[in-house]
Amino acid sequence: MMDKGQFSSSPEGRAFVAQSSEDWGRASIASGTQMTEALEAVKKITAFYTGDNSETS
Repeated sequence: MMDKGQFSSSPEGRAFVAQSSEDWGRASIASGTQMTEALEAVKKITAFYTGDNSETS
């Protein structure tokens, strides 16, 4: 069993975070957020939780 630190840095954990962020983005757009704003937030959220800051530069 992985601890939470191991999971978040594993390929499965990163995929989970990316999918969750994308789902959040779709829900945000559906509730009225401008698409460009929501998609930018998805990138930032994904980068924050996966430690991949290359997408935010």
